[in-house]
Amino acid sequence: MAGAVWCWVPPPPHLHLPPRTLHLWLTRLPPTPPSPPPPGLPPTEVARAVSRLAHPASRAAHLVTRSMLRGVLGAYLGVPPPTVPLGVAPGGKPVLLGEGGRGVGVGEGKDEGGAAGEGELAFSVAHTTGLGLVAVARGAPPGTDSGNNDGSGGGLAIGVDIELADRPISDRLLRRVLTPAEWATLPPSPASTDPDADPDADTDASRRRRRAAVAAWTRKEAVVKATGRGIAGGMRAFEVATAPSPPSKGVGTTSADDDTGGEAEAGGLVPSTPSLLLSMAGQEGLARWTLLDVPLASHGAAGAVAVWGGGGVADVRLFHWPPVGEPGVGGR
Repeated sequence: MAGAVWCWVPPPPHLHLPPRTLHLWLTRLPPTPPSPPPPGLPPTEVARAVSRLAHPASRAAHLVTRSMLRGVLGAYLGVPPPTVPLGVAPGGKPVLLGEGGRGVGVGEGKDEGGAAGEGELAFSVAHTTGLGLVAVARGAPPGTDSGNNDGSGGGLAIGVDIELADRPISDRLLRRVLTPAEWATLPPSPASTDPDADPDADTDASRRRRRAAVAAWTRKEAVVKATGRGIAGGMRAFEVATAPSPPSKGVGTTSADDDTGGEAEAGGLVPSTPSLLLSMAGQEGLARWTLLDVPLASHGAAGAVAVWGGGGVADVRLFHWPPVGEPGVGGR
């Protein structure tokens, strides 16, 4: 819906995540690791990041995003952040273990229910320079009608990606991940229309191409991350829209943001645009996917979130996680 308002708002004191609702969490990331380490992280997790991530910005992004993830999941599960039972799936994707949920890939079964009779939590994490993003959704309770109409129950998977909006992506890399149809819909590069054009010049045409390339990239990454194992045939096994979401009047944490359409209500949105996923090969089933852009234009970024199963997405809520040093959910 043109002119709709997206609001990144502080979370309520008590979080409720019903089925078919998607919660997105955004925070600012510092350029260097905070001292002391951000709250909610077990000492072993901090030590592992220090030993594996030598670059200060990478270590800061990992630690702060992980702190947000543990704080968010702890709030949903009603447990202290350090005790959130995080594990790693065979493909390297972080997952919840035990009663909180068990992350699985698209098309795989689930046999563990969520706490208190609710469906399992599924989540995904991403970060880029200065920004961290977490997406969380919940499957339908066991034995209920999820709306899938395919006998698959309420199982779901989720993937999220975020990049700087002007990140340069080489044509060589784009040709490896885009289908011929997607490549054909990208705005032309300045060099393709003017052989004498400076390929490094920052022009309106080059900016349009960069933003379209980043939009396509984040959408494809979100779908692949949702599977947890990639899709047979790679990123060219499906097609996404390449045009960036049109700008509209909106409210971000401090300034205007883009949106993909819908009606705002206290930081929420009912999606009203078609999925940005255009085609899908194989068993994953196009009808079970929802692919939406994340409104990040005022932050100089682009993002996308993909949800498979769970009866689709009927509502989206956007929450701002306070930076390190400020109280978060439950006075974190």
